[in-house]
Amino acid sequence: MRSWWSPNHRSAVRQVIVFRRDLIFLSDVEDAAGHQTPSQTRHIRRSAATVSLVNNDLPWEGMKIAARVDSLEKRARSLTSLRASADEETYKGGARHFYDDLRAAWERALEEVAFAHAVMRHRDYIKVQGLPSVSALTQQDCQSWSANFGKCCGLMAGHGESRGRNRAMPEPVELLRDVQALDTWVRNLRDRQKAVQASPPQRGRGGRW
Repeated sequence: MRSWWSPNHRSAVRQVIVFRRDLIFLSDVEDAAGHQTPSQTRHIRRSAATVSLVNNDLPWEGMKIAARVDSLEKRARSLTSLRASADEETYKGGARHFYDDLRAAWERALEEVAFAHAVMRHRDYIKVQGLPSVSALTQQDCQSWSANFGKCCGLMAGHGESRGRNRAMPEPVELLRDVQALDTWVRNLRDRQKAVQASPPQRGRGGRW
């Protein structure tokens, strides 16, 4: 994998097109390409009547955190229309599935941003280059992550709730705020990580780096 994407390989000087259905393989290719080899992804799908529909976005499972935030913001806005035109239960179902995916997005942010790709669930190796960025994580980041993740867990479709509680589903404006909270968390943490990466390495004991 790594030798395939080395600067000396033909992929560095000419276009290489790869068709795969395996999202883990896609992630490994993107990691191996890094910043040396520009790459783009497309999602080819089919409908009941048409094949080879090309989307610029990947399916949800393959999206990175920025694309997930964008997708969730659009869904929160579309739920505003649903809230105005549909009955309570229809809106409630859509909002619950929204919180399913927002919960998954917070999980993705933990791997992709907080742990800086150092540890990913599908990998059988640790990317040690990301470890310095992990030091930017603060206790406040952890508390914010836990609070937002916990809120999603209580509202998502996969969580069975007692009939006695009958919790009201948040209005669309709150759904949008919850997505923006994730976006802010990601942006703030990445800004601090950039500062960590730009700072000179610290000497350890005995004069060693």
